[in-house]
Amino acid sequence: MITATGVGSGLDVSGLVKQLVEAERAGSDLQLTRESSKLNAKLSALGTLKGVVGSFQSSLAGLNNLSSYGKRTATSSDDKIFSVVADGKAIPNSYAIEVSKLASSQALASVAVADSTTTKIGTGTLTFRFGNMDYDADTETVDGFTLNPDSKVTTLVVDESNNTLEGLMTSINKANFGVKASIVNDGEGFRLLLASDKTGVQNSLEISVDDADGIDTDAGAAAGLSNFAFNSQGANFSQTRAAANSAFTINGLSVSNASNHITTAIPGVTIDLKGVSTGPVQLDVKSDTTSIANAMGAFVAGYNQFTKTVKSLTSYNAATNTAGVLLGDASARAIVGQVDGVLRNAVSGIVGEFGSLSEIGMKTTATGEYTLDTDKFKKLLDSDPDSIKALFTALGVPTDPDIKYIGSSSATRTGNYSLDVSQLADAGYFGGSSALPDFSLGNTLTLNSGNNTIRLEVDGISTGDLVLTEGAYTSGESLASELQARINGSSALVKASTSVNVTYSAETDSLTIKSATIGSGSSVKVVFSAGNMAADLGLPTGAGVAGHDVAGTINGVAGKGIGEVLTAQSGNNAEGLVVAINGGTTGSRGTVKFSRGIADQLNTLLSAITARDGSLNDRIENLGEKIAAVKDKKSDMEVKWTAITERYTAQFNALDTMLAGLKSTSTYLETQLANLPGVVRNNN
Repeated sequence: MITATGVGSGLDVSGLVKQLVEAERAGSDLQLTRESSKLNAKLSALGTLKGVVGSFQSSLAGLNNLSSYGKRTATSSDDKIFSVVADGKAIPNSYAIEVSKLASSQALASVAVADSTTTKIGTGTLTFRFGNMDYDADTETVDGFTLNPDSKVTTLVVDESNNTLEGLMTSINKANFGVKASIVNDGEGFRLLLASDKTGVQNSLEISVDDADGIDTDAGAAAGLSNFAFNSQGANFSQTRAAANSAFTINGLSVSNASNHITTAIPGVTIDLKGVSTGPVQLDVKSDTTSIANAMGAFVAGYNQFTKTVKSLTSYNAATNTAGVLLGDASARAIVGQVDGVLRNAVSGIVGEFGSLSEIGMKTTATGEYTLDTDKFKKLLDSDPDSIKALFTALGVPTDPDIKYIGSSSATRTGNYSLDVSQLADAGYFGGSSALPDFSLGNTLTLNSGNNTIRLEVDGISTGDLVLTEGAYTSGESLASELQARINGSSALVKASTSVNVTYSAETDSLTIKSATIGSGSSVKVVFSAGNMAADLGLPTGAGVAGHDVAGTINGVAGKGIGEVLTAQSGNNAEGLVVAINGGTTGSRGTVKFSRGIADQLNTLLSAITARDGSLNDRIENLGEKIAAVKDKKSDMEVKWTAITERYTAQFNALDTMLAGLKSTSTYLETQLANLPGVVRNNN
């Protein structure tokens, strides 16, 4: 019997209750603890498995990227003369480059004024055009100008708000049309300096003036805005630097370019000229095997880590008699089996020379991990990058060279799909009537205020009113260039990145305005043509011919066309296959052979495994629910043991009270007996 001093009988009620409850709950607590530990351990193990599966999937990114294959590296033997980069279109080769001249941009300086902020410079409009200028530096005159059709024409208004040198500089820079303006004080006064953003002779600057004083070409203190004319009627700027093309040779062949940024000389190679050379500078283009080899290394490392982790979770150590948490787990076994199935089986329907990993230098070690013969892999990659690409990626290979594979979806199945085009994509256009004179006979067309204003809508965007440069046009090409530059200079079209191409037909003596956009959203409409424009230029108001999207079938099922892109629709094994139809004809356009490489298959598999509604996530959620249920059970048990504790406490308190009463009665009786007459105490 446990005794202790205390209230009442001195019985240790709390101690007795605690020991009784602990003894009673020990079995159930142990069971719940073991169950909770087991569930948490499995949850942690499945979380680790999901993490390593995700990491393995991430290691596939480089192999799944189509642009990773067939890369090229380019080097210059002297980076001070030029730097160079190459893309996958470049052919490995070596070139000797000699640079004799760098391209330069034109620079102009205005007449001097007394003060840049207070001296009035006149009012009116300034029109800026870019093109090839015949400038005589000796006489400081412009003897001719040919508009660059690929440029934009910009007109600026000069009024009381900006008719100072400072105001004009701000307006030019704010308009952002390809000219930078600044002001310098050369000791004689303040001058406006203009510099074209673009280099090359075809980007020289012509400035026409419509002066409010009615005289557009005079110069001097009282000339007004015409001081800023620079054209064949009046060259009132000084040309401080002429525009020039770059000049260089490639293996002895002379090349000229408007820019120092050369993108068209060697296919797939971009050269940035920096200086003039004194002799040949070597340019080497080689296959880049490093980036894809690194991607292959990441894949091998990712798989090996996956294998190690799974083994540690599912293995049994006989020496220590210790089993992995996921030993015998169905989910782990299924994942390993599915991954190995992709890696060890040959890829079906592949477009290329290689169908399995073993063919490109992959070997399996005794522990089930992978090793890569890097030298063999790089040699194969260098000689046949397309076959390596097909082994790993989702790839479609069209038989028609004018058809380009764009992509696929998860629904696209391996197969060889026929392609038939019923309608080619084209751009919207407006065809003018045969109203122009026969320029071949020496005829001219004069533009003036009665026939030089037009407003169009291109792809649904209004150009605003466009005023063509007045004057006599001696060729249809120059007229087409003027119209194209004016339209493409529209601020609304520039903002929308929309443009047109204007062509002249000598056979029909007409102009055609064609949108640069291809597809059903492409259109050109003449909304307004002033005065005699319809009669003189053959451009009346009206809608043109709308553009069309490509139309056709893939695998016999009608696809969806947007511009040049055709996508296979549902109800079709080719569903999700996307190709671009670039030119060619209607009718049968061959086939597209589609296959799914190893990296693509693995990516799809691992995505499904780790998906929110995937089997692995279901297991993890199920375990989470079981752990929550155990916690709830523990909470319920705590309520139960609290009630039991309270009941035992009440019972023992009642016992304590009863014992205290008996003790009190005993003491009373002893006292009464001691006080009875004749009772003799024996105190010995």
